[in-house]
Amino acid sequence: MIRFFPYVSVITPNLPEAELLAGQEIKTLEDMRAAAQKLHDLGAPAVIIKGGNRLSQDKAVDVFYDGQTFTVLENPVIQGQNAGAGCTFASSIASHLLKGDELLPAVESSKAFVYRAIAQADQYGVRQYEANQNN
Repeated sequence: MIRFFPYVSVITPNLPEAELLAGQEIKTLEDMRAAAQKLHDLGAPAVIIKGGNRLSQDKAVDVFYDGQTFTVLENPVIQGQNAGAGCTFASSIASHLLKGDELLPAVESSKAFVYRAIAQADQYGVRQYEANQNN
């Protein structure tokens, strides 16, 4: 997979994926930054490590790195199972890029979009995902 890095605009691994690709454990925000830099050095033009609430129980933390600047994106954690949030985030970024948006604004807008979607899910009757539920 690493051989494809130079052909994409951005990679969006979650923490376990970033650990595997970077070959290091990620336990802190500094570890996230180091892994993002390592993945950039392996050829990814830009990296967003999706940390979610794995590093902090009260904040959903993601790290963006474009080879020059680190940007930490944080939102308060919304309790519950939020399956698919990372995939929705990556898809939203892709949509913004296809519209011609610059990368960092696309990332920031997508982070806000996913947060609002999770926060407002109940009012639209969207139920929480249950892993053992028979649908």
